[in-house]
Amino acid sequence: MLFGEEQVQSVETISAFLWKDEVVAQTKALSIIESVISGSKFPHCSLISGRSGSAPLMVALTIAQNLFCKNGPVACGACSACYKVGELIHPDLHFSFPLFGAGEISTDHYGNFKKAVKDNPWMNVQNWLAVSDKENKQANITAKEARSIIDRMYLKPFESDKNVLILWLPEFLGKESNILLKLLEEPPGHAYIILVTEDINALLPTVLSRAQRFNLLPIHEDDLTIALVKKTNIPQAEAFGIAISVEGNLSSALELSAAGKSESLQYLQWMFQAAFKKDPIEFWNWTEKIAALNRDQQRSFFYFVQLILSLSIRLNHQTISSDGSNHPIIQYAQKLTSSLNLSKIQKINELVNDCAYAVQRNANIRILLHDFLIQLSGIIKDK
Repeated sequence: MLFGEEQVQSVETISAFLWKDEVVAQTKALSIIESVISGSKFPHCSLISGRSGSAPLMVALTIAQNLFCKNGPVACGACSACYKVGELIHPDLHFSFPLFGAGEISTDHYGNFKKAVKDNPWMNVQNWLAVSDKENKQANITAKEARSIIDRMYLKPFESDKNVLILWLPEFLGKESNILLKLLEEPPGHAYIILVTEDINALLPTVLSRAQRFNLLPIHEDDLTIALVKKTNIPQAEAFGIAISVEGNLSSALELSAAGKSESLQYLQWMFQAAFKKDPIEFWNWTEKIAALNRDQQRSFFYFVQLILSLSIRLNHQTISSDGSNHPIIQYAQKLTSSLNLSKIQKINELVNDCAYAVQRNANIRILLHDFLIQLSGIIKDK
């Protein structure tokens, strides 16, 4: 028997890893997707939209496993196709994702990306930057990568009757989306393109109009608590405290459960202390620390600030169990609730939102952050 034949036969007997088993609390979306696939009506261009931590990438991988399954329309978990998608080694499954240089394309980084996905399928772009040792770089999907996508989608399938491309975070395409418009509107008959976005508002209307959208909901705190206990073995009360904090983001919840008091929380406490004291030296030190982060980390930090501000508002109307309230994030949000009235919190949230937008627009970061602290100090002190 040939080696290749023996290998395929052994694969057939292996129980495949099913991506849908790792998806938390997206039963409705998965049911709709499976129904569409069962009716042989799955679109050749689709868009999975879900906030970071709601598992949009895993839902896309579940779709790929369903499409390739030899015993479908729902992944059987026993065939070689299910096995290969589970291991991210199917030759007709393609990926595109943000990179860090004008001349780079995703195929040159498949090894790192696939390992990163298998190690942390809930990862966000900051996690990917860290894995790639590119934390001080600006992520993007280039024109060269867009043309590579076109080339890959017109390839003849190697092992099945279809090519599937998962384009993770198309919001990093920007104007390069225009290169892909014709492909998105009329993909080859054997091609399926699955866009996976965590920020649908950043996509061009011309892209949105060409894809059938499947929306994911934030994970409910009860489901998130169960998932955290299962994945990390932390006490249920502590898991609930984290779940309350992260607004349905499993990725953030896992990071917080591992780190305890997160680095972002330390930056947040430092920020408010500096603004309250209005100490020029503290202004300078905090500004330099945040300026040293890359742009994606800075945007992530300001998102975290907004998350805590939102939590502090919710704590006015939500009772937290005594054990859950011991988590550092809950404690600090409660401190803000007692120190700042609703009007101040809303003004600070607007200020944070404006600053995050300016970061995205590549404003001079040191001037921006210094001005931000001055305005924050004014809000806190009612000036």
